[in-house]
Amino acid sequence: MVDFNNETTISRPADEIVKILILEKREHVFDMLEFHDKKNGSGVDVDVAFVRSRVWALFLHVRATWKRHHPDDYTVLYRLCRSRKIDDLILAVEKIDDFLDDLQLTRFDNKVKLGGNIIERNRAHGVPI
Repeated sequence: MVDFNNETTISRPADEIVKILILEKREHVFDMLEFHDKKNGSGVDVDVAFVRSRVWALFLHVRATWKRHHPDDYTVLYRLCRSRKIDDLILAVEKIDDFLDDLQLTRFDNKVKLGGNIIERNRAHGVPI
């Protein structure tokens, strides 16, 4: 959780704080989806409103960026996030999660695999040997 009373938080760039907040909201959504699935799996009827409110909060954080990158798909995502059907909400989460991956905010498999002969690789890039 971002602590705005901490001087190290204040000295961070705004975009970094926003990224942390988005990741935090994303985690809240996943926690609520897990809770909803666990309760429904054990036969307890859980109101989808809790999931919906978490998905909506995440949507509000990514809304402007989504609108810049996907203006034609904005209304679709908006409606999915406001839906009262769990399948629509899960689809919205998948769309947002894929979008965050495209922005490389949630990507963790980003290491370049080099492999091969280092001398040949350097030669191909014009590095003198």
